Amino acid sequence: MNIAHRKLLILFFILNTASIAMRAQILDAVGIAGGITYGTQEWYPSEFNTQEKFLLGFNGAGLVEFFHSPVFRWRVEIEYNQMGSKELIYQYYTNRTTYLTLNNYLKMQFPNDQWFITPYLLIGPRIEYLLINSPQIYPQVLGAFPKIYFTAAAGVGFEFKNNTVIRPFTEFFFNHDVLPSYHGTYYNTHTAIPYDEPQNIFYQGYEWRIGARYIFVYKLKSKYCPKVENPAHN
Repeated sequence: MNIAHRKLLILFFILNTASIAMRAQILDAVGIAGGITYGTQEWYPSEFNTQEKFLLGFNGAGLVEFFHSPVFRWRVEIEYNQMGSKELIYQYYTNRTTYLTLNNYLKMQFPNDQWFITPYLLIGPRIEYLLINSPQIYPQVLGAFPKIYFTAAAGVGFEFKNNTVIRPFTEFFFNHDVLPSYHGTYYNTHTAIPYDEPQNIFYQGYEWRIGARYIFVYKLKSKYCPKVENPAHN
């Protein structure tokens, strides 16, 4: 199955899930978001390796939120995320790893009628699929990265209140590997005597993005539609 077929399969799954949720009226909102990713790959042990620096990339996501609790929601996302790291060995090298991820978050809101924003927290796992791997150095290591692995993310967001079905928001995330992106033996050739050294590589990154949610009408009817008075009871 090639990349195009995988994308079509994922899109079909999302649309089918959204259709079922709408019929059951558990779908609260859909939305889009995009922003920047700033992360690095940390090598352990690192004393014989390069100096890892943070690498700037871009991200974009489509999201679906379920249930209508004023405090708790469940969010599912499909995200395109440019991750990776910079390596400093006399000059900078870029090791870019781009992922297509399935994110699942518990969303905890803190509503207050006196505020013009609604703050919230997001926490949950991500299933990372390695879409593009383009190292400028250490291809024998980055080439051994697994196609699928897991990270855990936590974020804080702020949604801006208005009386429409479109709600803008901004979010900040911290994302970290659950297990190493790479675990194996790296043959180091940058010392006078080459040696085999076990290595673990963990990714950590920060994300900032802005977006908007579309809230479905059946969620808003009781809140925004005025009560109809019918004294004749007909």
